[in-house]
Amino acid sequence: MKHFKIISVLILAVIMSCDTVKDPLKDIEGGTCGDENGPLPIRKILVEDYTGHECPNCPAAAVKLDELIGLYCDHIIPIGIHVGYFAEPSDDFPADYRTETGEALDDHFSVSNQGLPNGLINRTEYDGNYVVGRDNWAAAVNLYFSLIPDFNIKIESEYNEETDEITADLIVETYSQFDFEINLGLYIVEDSIISPQKDGSDTI
Repeated sequence: MKHFKIISVLILAVIMSCDTVKDPLKDIEGGTCGDENGPLPIRKILVEDYTGHECPNCPAAAVKLDELIGLYCDHIIPIGIHVGYFAEPSDDFPADYRTETGEALDDHFSVSNQGLPNGLINRTEYDGNYVVGRDNWAAAVNLYFSLIPDFNIKIESEYNEETDEITADLIVETYSQFDFEINLGLYIVEDSIISPQKDGSDTI
């Protein structure tokens, strides 16, 4: 079985989620990051980049996402989700990064049917549509980052290399009242993956 040197555990709530960062906002050069000295956790903003290795325009979306991370720092929770025709493996692009969860999300929100790259911002509507094009990601993110969070989710996780098991203890604090059911999702994400990707007319 595959062992990961680094395990990242991401907790998502239906509306919004926060991890154990403690504060509102502090200004930095060119952007706004979380301030660890504040009384409240900062609001996290989930940006899901729907992509594929044979999508020639998708690297530009990844650059846009990097710009958002540079501007909003730890407000942004970025996830790349490989879906649709462009994510299918081939001789030139043998890696298969598709997942059952990614396919289910793509089916539910119909992202790849509207073309790639596209994304979801907090899985909420922007300008009447859940699917948001990369040129509107910054505007959609800007609607959320200064808001007080609805939740604070504290997580302590441990990875057992012998059994390939991850255990996690969660504490959820709420700052808002809800009259509907709230679901909690646990994702395990991997980064620093290197493999071929179309970039316009070039392959990198």
